Amino acid sequence: MNHIKKIGVLIIFLLMLIVPIQVNAAITDYDIINISAETFNYQPTPTVAGKDFDIWIQITNNSNKVANDVEYFLDTKYPFSIVSNNNTGIIATLAPYQSRIIKYTLKSEKETLDGTYKLDFKFKRKEINTYSVQTYNIDVKGDPALIDVINSNIDKASIGANSNVKFTLKNLGGKNAKDIFVTLSDSQDETVQILNLKTQYIPKIDIGNEQQVNFTITISKTANNKSYTLPITITYADDDGTYTTTKNLGIEIIDNPEIVINVLSIGDNSTIKTLTEESLSLEIYNIGNIDAESVYVEIEDNGISNNFSKYFVGSIEKDNYDNVDFKFTTNKLETGSYPLTINVHYKDRNLKEQKISKTIEVNVVQGTDNNSGKTIILSIISILGIVVGLALLIVILRWLTQILIKPAINIISELFKKKKK
Repeated sequence: MNHIKKIGVLIIFLLMLIVPIQVNAAITDYDIINISAETFNYQPTPTVAGKDFDIWIQITNNSNKVANDVEYFLDTKYPFSIVSNNNTGIIATLAPYQSRIIKYTLKSEKETLDGTYKLDFKFKRKEINTYSVQTYNIDVKGDPALIDVINSNIDKASIGANSNVKFTLKNLGGKNAKDIFVTLSDSQDETVQILNLKTQYIPKIDIGNEQQVNFTITISKTANNKSYTLPITITYADDDGTYTTTKNLGIEIIDNPEIVINVLSIGDNSTIKTLTEESLSLEIYNIGNIDAESVYVEIEDNGISNNFSKYFVGSIEKDNYDNVDFKFTTNKLETGSYPLTINVHYKDRNLKEQKISKTIEVNVVQGTDNNSGKTIILSIISILGIVVGLALLIVILRWLTQILIKPAINIISELFKKKKK
């Protein structure tokens, strides 16, 4: 009989799926139905706070009689909880010296500190009113500190200017972090460079806490409208060791053309005459860091002229300008000051049309109208008529002098000479 018992126990241990961990065993009377759950194992060992782990529990019938309706359940308490499978179950039949392996997947709370925590496994067979309790010790290792960037922003990343970069660090791990060094490096092509300190020191960031870090960057005039990558290295420690996190921080350069309108001249020192042809001369500057595309000019003239037309410029490169000249004929206006608005349209970095306007005051004075012109023309014609008439009169008088007066004078002279004789 004893030989058979020994063989049965040996077979049970050979059939176990895992290497068992033994706890204190009681003396067993093999002639009485005796259920035990002393053997268990769990992986990983130790478990990690906030992570899943598996535990295998072996229920064994340590007798030569069949055990029926063996009920069991895992009584979880802080910091453990069931992830999969029900914590309760029934084994309908457990033959003599037979074992059954029960597997659970558990999880400990993320904030669990290093230590050993207990799990109670309760079980009983049919016709037994009280549960037997087997307590297991589970070693838990707190999740290490984990310092990471949870958000970042930049005040304004403009080409050729300095900007302030702010990002927030958070301890996402299970231990307090200390001796934190944060290093922000230049972009690979050095288009974006870090000013002042490239490495900053933070004494500690406790579990779940945040810390904001600020850096000043400068962006080269040669930068383009695109994203640049700045490597960031975070070195920190907890009670178990030292860690390094390396990642990239993206900096998007957002810039647009900047248009300035300069009125060179309009009319005569900003004075125009009614019913005359006048000129308007402009300079359009792009003082921004991005080329302006699809540039054109239109005039809001408040009735000064009917023949203003749009003037298409095309593109104006950054740090460059273009000249625009208009010819227009003024309407018949009352004298006084009139507003004239110049609109310049262009497309920004997103190819969305933008507009910049400049309004100037134009002084209008009276010019020559149509009736006055006719009067002048008639006056000129009259003067020319008088001059021509006088010329004809002189010619006629000279002709009469030659034909009539001179012969008459000669005849009279001859008569006087005869009388004297």
